[in-house]
Amino acid sequence: MSLRQLQPLARGLIADADLVKTETALATLRCHPTQTDIEEFRRHVRAAFGIGAEGASLGRPDGYVAWRSTGPRPH
Repeated sequence: MSLRQLQPLARGLIADADLVKTETALATLRCHPTQTDIEEFRRHVRAAFGIGAEGASLGRPDGYVAWRSTGPRPH
């Protein structure tokens, strides 16, 4: 199920602007079957999700980003 398909079921929690922003970010990912440079791929994913090299994102199979951290918290 795509985010667009999920939107009517989300009780207003997924706004049209959020969908456009997510689609735009995902469109910047360059996923090619012949791509072999994993670090380049990771850089593109980090840029699309707005996370740093030490950041992380947890995505569900339905495309929902359940959690995101741009990097470690300062102590």
